[in-house]
Amino acid sequence: MSDVTLSKALSRLLRHAAQQEGVSITADGWVRVSDALRWANSGKGGGRFNEATLRAVVADNGKQRFSLRDGRNGLEIRANQGHSMSGITVDMVELDAATAPALAVHGTYFKAWAAIRESGLSKMRRQHIHLARDLPGSSGVISGMRSSCELMVWVDVRRAITAGVKFFESSNGVILTEGVDGVLPPAFFAKAVDRSGHPVPLAPPPSATAAAASTAAATAATAAASPRGYNQYCPQTHTNDMSSTPSSSAEVTHTQKQQPTDAELGKALASLRVSGGTPLAETGTTELQNA
Repeated sequence: MSDVTLSKALSRLLRHAAQQEGVSITADGWVRVSDALRWANSGKGGGRFNEATLRAVVADNGKQRFSLRDGRNGLEIRANQGHSMSGITVDMVELDAATAPALAVHGTYFKAWAAIRESGLSKMRRQHIHLARDLPGSSGVISGMRSSCELMVWVDVRRAITAGVKFFESSNGVILTEGVDGVLPPAFFAKAVDRSGHPVPLAPPPSATAAAASTAAATAATAAASPRGYNQYCPQTHTNDMSSTPSSSAEVTHTQKQQPTDAELGKALASLRVSGGTPLAETGTTELQNA
């Protein structure tokens, strides 16, 4: 079995499956390496991984998915972000308007865009919505999206922070947010572009029928009362063929979709927090363990 197989197995265990599989994990996400190897070697295929193999996987992982430490009970390993297990909180740095990037990018696919454009980005089964400070490649960013992503959604992070949305940064540089009750509203989208850098409208096409427009308005009203959305998260990887990145929010035009004022957003977010709500059913679920 290859190092890639072990990397995928560790991602699944440390992010999603430790509790279900009966593997001891701390509240901040650490698992004894001996326990992780015992679990990995007990699966299909009869893996014969050892500590040296595991150390190589951690050191050679370009996305810096994992960390190692010498714990009280021996060597321990954790995933740096991407958890879906309840009660697991890894250490993160909270960002403010001074430390956050003006913009952060989320990669997705065209099949999910209509729902995202209407309802926002949802954390779905994960603890957070994942974004990157920049496009992977020459910018130095190593984590944020798959090379197969078709669409980049740029989020006005500082505007969202001003409106009361909290953002964090993981130890491997991923920007994380719970949004508002698990959803980052489309009001904070700065722009969307395809992989060639061509603008993608933030508003539905004008060719939509009156009936479709009416349905969209009703759905938007429901989402405003009970925050909902979809997130086709694209795990991070290296790529050098992506489009150029706007360097500041001043460079981003908002002509694609009329934006509410910060005061209006703050009032709306306060209303959302009071109203609560139940997320819509997930669609297009991705393979989270490989993120």
